[in-house]
Amino acid sequence: MTYFLEPDKLAAILGHQGVAFALDTRNVTIRPWHLSDDLPYLVHTGYELILMLEGRKPFAVFSEVYPEKDHEMGHQRSFERYVAEGLLNKREVVKPFADPLRLMDGRIYDGVRFTCYATPGQEWRIDAYLLLVQLGAVHGWNDSYERIEGALLGYEAWQTEIWLARRSGEETHRKD
Repeated sequence: MTYFLEPDKLAAILGHQGVAFALDTRNVTIRPWHLSDDLPYLVHTGYELILMLEGRKPFAVFSEVYPEKDHEMGHQRSFERYVAEGLLNKREVVKPFADPLRLMDGRIYDGVRFTCYATPGQEWRIDAYLLLVQLGAVHGWNDSYERIEGALLGYEAWQTEIWLARRSGEETHRKD
């Protein structure tokens, strides 16, 4: 769960925990710890666009159930200007489920939509990623697929190894 905190609630939590920082007009959210928290490198999540525009990331992908009423997530909308200018390439692909997913609230999902962005000259990563997803669905996702995904997304091998160690529950791992 993610909680959006009003200023008075935030002040109460900070006071209880003995933590101090300036309470200003910024929105504050609190969420449980995640595996990607406190990694010794920049996790791309939330920084995809800026990293791509800086030339530090060749490829980004977003996935969501299909159909979704407002399918374009907010951070994806910011990519569209750069797609229109030719600075990024975009492709959307829907991979259908074998059987529709029916939720208790009546919503029905037919598949997963992948929205892929690649920098010029890196469009091949889209096809490679979609093939990887297909193979993972057939054979089961594993560490080898995770390494390929990391490389496609622009992570260095040592970063992916740390991620794999964290995911498997290993307490320590160091860069070789």
